[in-house]
Amino acid sequence: MGGFSAGYSIMDSGTADASTDQIAMGASYTMPMGDGSMMIRYNKQTTDGTTATETEGSNYGVKVTMGAFSAIGQRNLKRLLAYSSISHMGFALMGVINGSFDGVRSLSLYMLIYLVMSLALFISIIALKNNDEHIENIEDISGLAKINPVMALIISILLFSLAGIPPLAGFFAKFYVLYAAIDAKLYYLAIFGVLSSVISAFYYLRIIKVMYFEESAISFDPISKRLKTIIYLLTAITLLFFLRPSIFINFAGTASASLFI
Repeated sequence: MGGFSAGYSIMDSGTADASTDQIAMGASYTMPMGDGSMMIRYNKQTTDGTTATETEGSNYGVKVTMGAFSAIGQRNLKRLLAYSSISHMGFALMGVINGSFDGVRSLSLYMLIYLVMSLALFISIIALKNNDEHIENIEDISGLAKINPVMALIISILLFSLAGIPPLAGFFAKFYVLYAAIDAKLYYLAIFGVLSSVISAFYYLRIIKVMYFEESAISFDPISKRLKTIIYLLTAITLLFFLRPSIFINFAGTASASLFI
């Protein structure tokens, strides 16, 4: 699990003039990434009334796109989604870099929306079975749109949302995080974020192409009503988020406010 810490310090400039002392407030978040740890630290320093924002990380831009590049060659559906989740976590952490309330709120909003989207998609993939065996590879869902058009449509909606296509929930999640990065003048991170979204859109669209434009090789077992209800509910939240975004934004704001007490 990751850890969060915060603190204050006085850095003496070495002069007798107290106005040149620097008062620093900092916070850091460390998140395990499987191949090591990534730390993001932001510091706000005030000297004569000026404020600056600093960031530290181990090749942060590379880590944001690492998951996206790793997923390109994957044929196993679950492994592809697992690699893409690395990219999503790196993307989400851009929100906390400037250390502001809006930045932390964008992280909370991203995680909340991503939880809904990824849960709906994983349940949809797990619900697809052939002779009571779970499907594994992208080719296994070939022609799904002809056999089960509703499930094909749901999976397509969720994939478009993960790619950040408006007006789905995933678009708003990415928008608020990118805004936080740009607001902190971290333009290079925003560029890496957009790049990772473009790369992920490629393999998400590949899955949609297989479902709609290739012939089915297998048949699918009926899906239970309980799983259908859960999938429909989570997909409806993703699809209709833009109608009442304030519900999620206020919830994310309330969760984030606890870090600033």
